Amino acid sequence: MAQTTVAGTTPGQFSVNESGAATYSIPIQVPPGVAGMQPQLSLEYNSQSGNGLLGMGWSLSGLSAITRCPRTMAQDGARGGVNYDMNDRFCLDGQRLVLVSGTYGAANSEYRTERESFSKIIAYGTAGNGPAYFTMQTKAGLTMELGNTADSQIEAQGKPTVRVWALNRVQDVKTNFMTFGYYESADSSVYAPLTISYGGNTVSFEYDTARFDKSPGYVSGSLVQTDRRVTSIKTNAGGVEGKVYRAVYESSLATQRSRLLSVAECYGSTESICFPATNISYGSTPSLRLSAPQYTPPVVLESHHNNSNLNHKNGVQFIDLNGDGLLDIVQNIWAVGSSYTGAWFNTGSGWTGAPQYALPVALAVQQNDSNLNHSNGVRFIDLNGDGLLDIVQNIWAVGSNYTGAWLNTGSGWVSAPQYIPPVVLEAHHNNGNLNHKNGVQFIDLNGDGLLDIVQNIWAVGSNYTGAWLNTGAGWVSAPQYIPPVVLEAHHNNGNLNHKNGVQFIDLNGDGLLDIVQNIWAVGSNYTGAWLNTGAGWVSAPQYIPPVVLETHHNDSNLNHRNGVQLIDLNGDGLLDIVQNIWAVGSNYTGAWLNTGAGWVSAPQYIPPVVLETHHNNGNLNHKNGVQFIDLNGDGLLDIVQNIWAVGSNYTGAWLNTGAGWVSAPQYIPPVVLEAHHNDSNLNHRNGVQLIDLNGDGLLDIVQNIWAVGSSYFGAWVTPKTSVDVVLSIANGLSPVVSISHNPITDASIYTKDSGTDKAAYPKMDLQFPRLVVSSVASSNGVGGVNTVQYSYGGLKAEQGTGRGSLGFRWMKSKSVANNIESYTEFNQNHPFTGTVTKNETRLAGSGNAGLLKRTTNTYAQSPGSAGASVFVYPSQSVEESWDLSGSPYPGSSTSYVYGQNPQYGDPTQITVSNSEGSSKTTVNEYWPVDSNNWILGRLKKATVTSVKPN
Repeated sequence: MAQTTVAGTTPGQFSVNESGAATYSIPIQVPPGVAGMQPQLSLEYNSQSGNGLLGMGWSLSGLSAITRCPRTMAQDGARGGVNYDMNDRFCLDGQRLVLVSGTYGAANSEYRTERESFSKIIAYGTAGNGPAYFTMQTKAGLTMELGNTADSQIEAQGKPTVRVWALNRVQDVKTNFMTFGYYESADSSVYAPLTISYGGNTVSFEYDTARFDKSPGYVSGSLVQTDRRVTSIKTNAGGVEGKVYRAVYESSLATQRSRLLSVAECYGSTESICFPATNISYGSTPSLRLSAPQYTPPVVLESHHNNSNLNHKNGVQFIDLNGDGLLDIVQNIWAVGSSYTGAWFNTGSGWTGAPQYALPVALAVQQNDSNLNHSNGVRFIDLNGDGLLDIVQNIWAVGSNYTGAWLNTGSGWVSAPQYIPPVVLEAHHNNGNLNHKNGVQFIDLNGDGLLDIVQNIWAVGSNYTGAWLNTGAGWVSAPQYIPPVVLEAHHNNGNLNHKNGVQFIDLNGDGLLDIVQNIWAVGSNYTGAWLNTGAGWVSAPQYIPPVVLETHHNDSNLNHRNGVQLIDLNGDGLLDIVQNIWAVGSNYTGAWLNTGAGWVSAPQYIPPVVLETHHNNGNLNHKNGVQFIDLNGDGLLDIVQNIWAVGSNYTGAWLNTGAGWVSAPQYIPPVVLEAHHNDSNLNHRNGVQLIDLNGDGLLDIVQNIWAVGSSYFGAWVTPKTSVDVVLSIANGLSPVVSISHNPITDASIYTKDSGTDKAAYPKMDLQFPRLVVSSVASSNGVGGVNTVQYSYGGLKAEQGTGRGSLGFRWMKSKSVANNIESYTEFNQNHPFTGTVTKNETRLAGSGNAGLLKRTTNTYAQSPGSAGASVFVYPSQSVEESWDLSGSPYPGSSTSYVYGQNPQYGDPTQITVSNSEGSSKTTVNEYWPVDSNNWILGRLKKATVTSVKPN
């Protein structure tokens, strides 16, 4: 059908939000309803959002839903995942519901949003483990039903329990109403809106069901996926076709994910008259790795003396020393009578010496070239929850015990003996053999964000066990956490320990590490799985891995790994299993997805390359030069290979599409990762590390090896890019908006808090490769460009409570044309998180020390309408301003009193006071609340008193 383009634009609003995300809103114009009873729909873009019905970053706004959400320590005093049981909690559009009366999840229970919105929410009926539907009465006089029709009640796949209660009806006090209809797939894994009907008008949604990026994931055993994309939104007024919004998509070359390319607003009887489309462009495919010699490590990482012995590591570690999100380098090795030490900061463009971080303890000991180095019982962990890696040591070496603990102060190390581990981490019996680990692991047992200690080792006929919680100030015994299975076995001092086929992983998505085991040992298979309850372990055999993780042939040889890796294949946050091993002439492969309730075979994910080779039982497996890394920034682990094996070079690279693997030779590593000389000896690493050098979240490559008299070194970096985020929006005849993004590891746009603003546990200061808007440029209409630059500071999160991110403490925007800055500070304390505490307008060299205007807000809280929720309100707002010379203008202060009991969010007194002495006080009186019909906030009388200065 021919299309006619006419003058006009589709309205759209761009902004940068308090999280640093680029946002864009396209309102959907719908036919008017009676007394305003009509849907408020819009297409919303957020550069920090995921993939949904409208592709990457885009969503449909205006349709409420109640969903299941996990328990948290802050709100429930317990942690948990979503299990489709009566321990689940509910969230309304992301806002947690708190119980007012009844039993949580039971019929006739009543709720409010945690931050009081003055909506009364009641659960009705029973469907599996939870309500059948909800009603919600709002302060505005609307009554909503959620999940009270078959198509709006979205069950968990394979269960009678509802996972989503979608909005199905809205009615006002005059009985005007809207109804909402949905598509639900036969297995309930997919749902999407279909129709909205009101007053003879309709809004309908059409979809493309052939999308490639279905994003399948699992929650507690049930599949959840998005198998369709919105292609059009059509309106109809009393049987007459209205407007239609058509969406066009493309598949990202880098990630295969859907990207909304344009939105066209059309009308007419044939829907062929259209405004110029809103066109959207995105970040491109990551460039190939480029040689970047400035990143070559300033120290040898490994030394290779001959092909018959494995490499010697050189006492080097890559760790983030100063918490800036960039990996730095430390070295401390005692080698053949001499000590070699150093520390180097990663500046984001290379390395610079940082002698203040010279390690207070050796990481490795090298006795001679014929034997491998001995590690020194040292671990880097965050001891006190400040986000900086500290040091602990506990080693028993040739009859003596060496211990220590040192805190990272942000400028070096300080001794902290209270953190010395209460158990030996390694034992060193003689220089001719490597150390024996002592069956010890550092893991977070109770979900408080601090690493704890567990031990279970069978050593020469005895079993040694223990568990110790990290209190943030030291260790305390916690025997209830002792692992229910041996982690390692130590048969004699002449041989290294045997691992016992055990892994710690989060099996059910509750944030706590669980235990799995599958080992074939001397003719028998030993398996098990145990969930971490937050207070100990409970057997959960449904999680036993479906494949052997290790084989143990005899006590004189170490175990053989079985070509198995635990990785998240589909991006749902649960670790899955892949296997590909060539063993004694046969190839064994498999892939299994973790459903959150067990495992399901997924052969489409079988790795396209052998991970390990097993030649005979007398020698350990050879790795095959394969690494799992995210190559294209889509959050899914991909595969790379580069191995030199017996005279030939084998290479490859494969992208994870979310549904399997596709060859991507452009990503083949430019340097050999491992060398395999013969089947009788293990591979030699090639002095190569895959790390993020420039803080963009993509792994780069460094190499520095001394091998048989020669030095081989280099560095290769993937240039910074913004994959699948919007870079420009052209709104018909309106100016093009161009958006630049940078990660907050870039010190030019982000400042991490320090000094008095530094976080204290459980809060933590953050700096990692999170993309934020760094600048926005748009046409000024007269041939020029208006550019606004953005910067941020003080990003924090709360550990162990479930509150998560607390947002930035401040953000700033600066107009390049006139140098005027807008500075905003935010509260980072519950329940005020995200409220604006201060706004300033600044111009360097002008006003009051650069200040032209300042608004300072103070917030208060009171119990909500039923006491369980919290009402947050501004108690005072003070405005000050100055002219360009610094002379003050008259200021004002506005104070608010909310004196209702119970609280329904209506101010009882508002006082505006001006600096010259005048004031105006408004006292409000309200009619009694009709709690049965939920009629609130009806003003009965307002008394205004004005005072003028003498």
